[in-house]
Amino acid sequence: MGSNVTDTRLMAKHSFKEWMTTIRPWAFAASAMPIVIISSYLTWKGMETNLWMALYALINIFLFHSASIAWTDLRDYKHGANKFDIYCNHSLESGSFTKKEMGTLGTILMIFAIIMGLGMLFLCNNYYGEFMPMLFIELAGLFCILLYPTAKYIGLGDLIIFISYAILPTLGTSFAITGIIDWNVLLLAIPLGLFSDSVTHTNNTRDMLTDKEANLKTLPMLLGHKKSAIWYFIEIMVPYVWVGVLSWFGIFSKWTVIIFITFPVAISCGRMMMKSLRGGLEVIASLDKDTAHLELLYCIFLTLGFIIGIFI
Repeated sequence: MGSNVTDTRLMAKHSFKEWMTTIRPWAFAASAMPIVIISSYLTWKGMETNLWMALYALINIFLFHSASIAWTDLRDYKHGANKFDIYCNHSLESGSFTKKEMGTLGTILMIFAIIMGLGMLFLCNNYYGEFMPMLFIELAGLFCILLYPTAKYIGLGDLIIFISYAILPTLGTSFAITGIIDWNVLLLAIPLGLFSDSVTHTNNTRDMLTDKEANLKTLPMLLGHKKSAIWYFIEIMVPYVWVGVLSWFGIFSKWTVIIFITFPVAISCGRMMMKSLRGGLEVIASLDKDTAHLELLYCIFLTLGFIIGIFI
């Protein structure tokens, strides 16, 4: 009883800014935008969609994402992964949050996420008379959340990110809002997954030296600085080519080419990464946030392209 009261007091002592720094909402574009984009895409295709289910799925994935962040930070702290990293979130290292608080935060968020996930199964069964596809997708997502803190230590973090923030959300959204899985949504998983990976890849490239001190093994460490910079450039360029080609052939709305409004931002990010080859890794200290902002802009205009296509 006394322990629970203490935990409550500890959790309540933090400011709104501290909570935001810990949860890092700027990274939510990776989890939110697949739901928004797939909803607009399937509506553009003329399919009957339940947008209330899309909103429900959006809240649910926010909770899962937040829980994953808390648990990953806790594992990194226990392994000393951020000890030498001056750019990462230091909520635990600074003593702003205790290990118990971070674990409690992650657990509470995950409990609410699972409860909402069970609610999603009930709603799918109620609306469509079927819930098994969603159950498999939710279990796969939960497995990825539990696996990611370990996978990032053996060079598989990027793969888990691609599955978690591209393949599973696109397929899950398709079923949640229509009652069927439209496998064509995987065409959108390509650019979404590459952008989500590019944010993680930027972070890991910047932290190559400090990750080595912490005995981590990330993709940039395996590739080296030069190849990592090239890979990053590919990750942020392919989404433009991909959507441009599919738009040209009528597979996507012709209006989705408005994504190219954001192309100068992508070029700027790419140049910054290439500049780090000459100026050092400190040049890309904030490039992960810049890339996340680029991803958000890209996804907003991609969604807008489908919405315009619905009415014109």
